[in-house]
Amino acid sequence: MGTLNATLMKLKKVGFSPEALAQFNLQLQAVAKRHSLQPAEVRDRLLQELKSLDKGLALETLVKSRKHQLKEITKTIAENQAEIQSLKVAIDVIQQ
Repeated sequence: MGTLNATLMKLKKVGFSPEALAQFNLQLQAVAKRHSLQPAEVRDRLLQELKSLDKGLALETLVKSRKHQLKEITKTIAENQAEIQSLKVAIDVIQQ
């Protein structure tokens, strides 16, 4: 009983209430039946798809990170260009 409760708590932590798990199971069985597959085959395919999704999400995260870095670099460049322009004006004033 303790193991069952622990398992249910783990499932709840990832968004699977007993009702959601039952609904997931029904969907899995329906897909398996519709495509003449065993439920275990559909499960295995879902796990493979989850791995692919993970790779895609990792790429999205990397792209977001790189975009943020690019934004920061662009900001720094703009600030440096403004400072260069200000220094050029100061040099011109000094030279006059």
